[in-house]
Formats: sequence, structure tokens, C-alpha cells
Amino acid sequence: MRSKAARKSSSRSTKRAAAGTKYKYDRESDILLITLSNEKPDFAAQSQNVITHYNKRGKPIEIEILDASEMALGVVNALRPKRGAAA
Repeated sequence: MRSKAARKSSSRSTKRAAAGTKYKYDRESDILLITLSNEKPDFAAQSQNVITHYNKRGKPIEIEILDASEMALGVVNALRPKRGAAA
């Protein structure tokens, strides 16, 4: 049996993307966090399962996607060709 610390560290993963953008997924809470800047957020706005954090100038600096796995499946299903449709 794995330790609590080992389980916790395996439930989260942090990756770097282009130009300093970082993303982190927490499997336990099913939240994908995309960090675009190291600036401190000034305010946030939520639209459905997406929370966007902005700096004082209104530039997005962080995006939280709640229920990320469900949202990803929805995107994949929307992009998947329909049965019987011409390719």
C-alpha cells in the first residue's frame, strides 16, 4: 500500500507548456489549472465550469477548469465523427 504522501503526489501533475505557461491537474478534485503568468490575480470571472483569473489590467493570468475530465470527454465526443457520416 502506498503512503498518503505518495498517493497525493501521484494525484497531481505539473507540466510546463510553451513560453512559461504551466498546467497542473489534480485528479482528486478533477481540476485543471493553467497558469499563464506569475502575476497575482486581481479578480476572477466564472462561466459554467471555467474560472478565469485576471490581473489589474484585465489580462487573463490563470484558468481553472472544474470537472476537467468530464469537459475533456465532451470536447472529444464533439470532435469525433458521427457514425455514418462521410469522412
